[in-house]
Amino acid sequence: MISQKHKSFVIIDNIMRSTTATMQRGFTIVELLIVIVVIGILAAIVLNTFVGVQVKAENNRTTDAMKAYAKALQGYKADNGSFPVALGYPCLGTTLSNTCARVSGSTACNGDGSTVGIPSFDAILQPYLGSTKPAPSTQRTNCNGSVFSGGYYYSPDGVATSIVYYLRGVSTCPSVGGLTVNSTFATDDGVRCGNTLN
Repeated sequence: MISQKHKSFVIIDNIMRSTTATMQRGFTIVELLIVIVVIGILAAIVLNTFVGVQVKAENNRTTDAMKAYAKALQGYKADNGSFPVALGYPCLGTTLSNTCARVSGSTACNGDGSTVGIPSFDAILQPYLGSTKPAPSTQRTNCNGSVFSGGYYYSPDGVATSIVYYLRGVSTCPSVGGLTVNSTFATDDGVRCGNTLN
């Protein structure tokens, strides 16, 4: 007759063998694929959220720079009676190249003629801007095969005056520094905004 003690050992031995066999079996390919798919979905969600936040931060950088320029231009007008006359289309802030946009075209992006950095314009506004020149985002906005960034100033007569800038990933233009939005044109991946200075 088998003793009670021996029966307990047999039961424990069977449990241990069953557990060891299960542990040695590992994961099936289906289980591994499910884990990989779940990780991929989570990574896509996080990446998409990060890119959206990054674009919004760059747009905020541009609008903050345009507000600083609007304030400087209004200070200039208060001291001189009119806005500065710009014979060209001076870029506002630092851009990756000397050209920040194209203007005077018939397309939504205004695709004929370049805007450029104009040192004399920067020198005129320097007392109103302070020691640090505002820096709009250098993110690129695409439209009809052309690439734009930042913003520019337009005033051929010191009266009809506006600030134009580009934002990505949005379809509407915010009011910058209390200025009136006078034009909104869709680009391939954002919007071109024009604000009138009063």
